[in-house]
Amino acid sequence: MQGSAMFFDCSATGEYDNIYQYDGGILTGSFSGTGIKGVASVFTAQNDEVINAVTTSFLNNTNVSYTVEIYKNVSDNNFLTGTAASVKSGTTTYAGIYTAKLDTPVAVSKGEKFAVAVRSTLIAPADGEKVHFDYDATSTGGTIKYNSVYEPAESYYLTGTTGAISLSSQQWTPRIKVLTSANTGLAVPGGF
Repeated sequence: MQGSAMFFDCSATGEYDNIYQYDGGILTGSFSGTGIKGVASVFTAQNDEVINAVTTSFLNNTNVSYTVEIYKNVSDNNFLTGTAASVKSGTTTYAGIYTAKLDTPVAVSKGEKFAVAVRSTLIAPADGEKVHFDYDATSTGGTIKYNSVYEPAESYYLTGTTGAISLSSQQWTPRIKVLTSANTGLAVPGGF
């Protein structure tokens, strides 16, 4: 890795009670393409909880402008029909994994479907450069095998502001983690 440097800036997970994610396998790849504007995942709340932050990765790009969107009351077939409950924007400086703490936490009820979309663009792209979206995938070749489970209507890539195409047929899931805390009955904007 000549000409590169690595830095790990870790934080304790003590302020969160649960992490929702479909990724977590060992195999990571990335994809990009003309018209691909972001990625999204749909989850079902396991308890009455408050969504506080979202973690995603940009391992192949620097200077990325991103927007995290939380949707509530999501239908099975189209998460974009849900209610936009919180939006958080930011920029990256370096390639890496980033956590976006929501300015407006979102309360979800046990059994409620919610979605997280991460849209991004490069701030000053080189000619032809595109944002690479990181994913987790199943690998059945070679000595070591990685098996990830993918269900329809859980993981998507986004095409513009209203289009979403499932990633389940490719057996990919975006690197999105949703960090929550137990809802202790406190008033939360966007709450029950």
